[in-house]
Amino acid sequence: FSPPADPTVTYVLRATYQGVSYLVDPPILLSAELVSDQREITVFETTDVPPELRIESTVMSVQGLDRERGELSLQREDQVVNPSDRVYVGAADRVTLRIPVPDGVTGLALTDEIEATVRLDGPVATTTQALRPGSNLVVTRYVVGYDLASDRYRLRVTSPLPAAEMEIWVPERFVEDIEAGPGAVRASDRTIQDERWRVVSRIDPAREGESLVATI
Repeated sequence: FSPPADPTVTYVLRATYQGVSYLVDPPILLSAELVSDQREITVFETTDVPPELRIESTVMSVQGLDRERGELSLQREDQVVNPSDRVYVGAADRVTLRIPVPDGVTGLALTDEIEATVRLDGPVATTTQALRPGSNLVVTRYVVGYDLASDRYRLRVTSPLPAAEMEIWVPERFVEDIEAGPGAVRASDRTIQDERWRVVSRIDPAREGESLVATI
């Protein structure tokens, strides 16, 4: 490629191989002093045969609270490990992961990026995100309803795969208390970007279908 060497322009190189998109990092900056640059792109073959996927960590966090409507906005982040040397792209339906949704889900809280890959299918959220060799961050977002009369919600996070760690994070300003369910403990509070979070952690690694529960 021969783009102009303009110091006010940042170039981002993208490659697509077998339907999977790859972004090259860092971006390319060209100027009169640096008129050319070189990048290497590693791409992978794809497979529709499920590898032995596992989850390094799952964090379900409460992102929003609407007291008038009795709704919580939740964000789930799964670090999914693909141990193979191929990108898993799913079978004919292209679904790569089926994630059990929390109780009381009324819908998905979608962003432009997530909307392209995530769908709600009854008791599960499906994603068509391609899972590359190594660790992949899979993000899903939900809206759930809770009982205004009792002013509490029992949050159950169920793992679709073996998971080494599972946590629930709730902003301190949202709650009076958070109670750990069976097999879980209250962990140390965390502070990130001036937000104080109360945390519940699962004691042991989870097998496929096992859960972490906390009452908020």
